[in-house]
Amino acid sequence: MSGTTITIRTDSELKNDATKLFEGLGMNLSVAINMFLRQAVSKQKYPLSLDLEIGEGAKSSYPKGFFELFGAGADLGFDEEPEDLPLDGEDMRL
Repeated sequence: MSGTTITIRTDSELKNDATKLFEGLGMNLSVAINMFLRQAVSKQKYPLSLDLEIGEGAKSSYPKGFFELFGAGADLGFDEEPEDLPLDGEDMRL
């Protein structure tokens, strides 16, 4: 298997804290991120529990079906597609 590089931006303090944490567990940040990605692919869902605090009447900014795809949030009541997202079939660019 050949390697590839992923570049991400994060807060430097977060990176330093995470590096120390994972070094204490006997791995580097790259191994930890690869473990996360492998679990996501293996389980075909977001591999961690999400603790979301949603105010009453809040609307989701995620596309319809997002939480079901990642195995969480079906009970949050996000049953409407937000107006600011593209319609199904339209290209969504970040």
